Amino acid sequence: MNTIVPFNDLTRLPADLAEKIRSRAGDLSVSGDYILGKEVKAFETELAQYLNADHVVGVASGTDALILALIALNVSAGDVVLTVGNAGGYATIAARSLNAEPVFVEVSNTNLQMSLANFQQTLEFCANHKLSPKALVVTHLYGQLNPEIEQIVLLSRKKGIGIVEDCAQALGARNELGAAGSFGDIATFSFYPTKNLGASGDGGALATSDARLASELRKLRQYGWGEKYKIEIPNGRNTRLDELQAAILRLKLPYLEKWNERRREIFRRYLESAGGAVRFFSNGDTQDFVAHLAVIHVLGMSRSRVIEIFAESGIQTSIHFPVPDHKQKLELLYEDITPLPITEWASEECLSIPMSPELSDEEIGRIQKVLSGLDF
Repeated sequence: MNTIVPFNDLTRLPADLAEKIRSRAGDLSVSGDYILGKEVKAFETELAQYLNADHVVGVASGTDALILALIALNVSAGDVVLTVGNAGGYATIAARSLNAEPVFVEVSNTNLQMSLANFQQTLEFCANHKLSPKALVVTHLYGQLNPEIEQIVLLSRKKGIGIVEDCAQALGARNELGAAGSFGDIATFSFYPTKNLGASGDGGALATSDARLASELRKLRQYGWGEKYKIEIPNGRNTRLDELQAAILRLKLPYLEKWNERRREIFRRYLESAGGAVRFFSNGDTQDFVAHLAVIHVLGMSRSRVIEIFAESGIQTSIHFPVPDHKQKLELLYEDITPLPITEWASEECLSIPMSPELSDEEIGRIQKVLSGLDF
């Protein structure tokens, strides 16, 4: 009987890295330096260098990063935030936490990301309803840098709309013009343990090359303080990346490029072995893709049956994401402004198969075998 191929197995760390983490965690646990200390400062510097950004601000989670980004872009109650409805709800929840109102942009049927054409159409819908969007959140979905990010950003700036890049799934993705996170006003990152660069708990960060925004973000993450106990700006939060998570992320960051390349290699193997009925929504050949997820649709077969076929071979699967944002219980004011048939279709039909650099060649081969048989 074959062992189970897990969708994720967070215990599979390189032995040398695992030992470094144990040692560093032990030292930090009794160091007395726990909040916004040397490790956080060093990680912020190292991540900024990796991203070629001027400023990085560590926070407690990727969702907090999105909230602070919107606050820094002056989003407040009643303001419209444009985003997509097929990316797990994180940007939507961030907007709603400020009593702002999400309006959803339909996604492309080729890559399930926001497209320029659909963005333009949503702007027209907003104009027809006399709505003026304050901010736009562009999610680089599944680890794929949005292929139209430059044009989307240009149009947003022309319209006076603040731009947040949600890079939670795309750390390390880049094209000839820059890295994911370098195109908008502010980029947000999550270090949830399953991310390409994952902490041993929650963690997040923001990146920007705008010194004014960076200064505001640093204040916002700690009550709005300019100096201790003195609030300089309103709407501050308590959301700080702790020293332990920063230290672990520092130890892992040098591995990220190797891990991302291994992910691309696995994805390429999936593409090469997949039957003609299997459709993928990202590519596996270039640096603009870091293969955070491998998402498929199988023509002519129900998702439930595809899940069964993988399970019969001992392979775990998952769904990203089963409920689109406009179908969630979020009391959305503008949920019906834009038609979202592709967003809804993806939530009902798409499936994620295992994708992590720790997969063994034997496990990859088992997944390839199932993929090659999905051709009817």
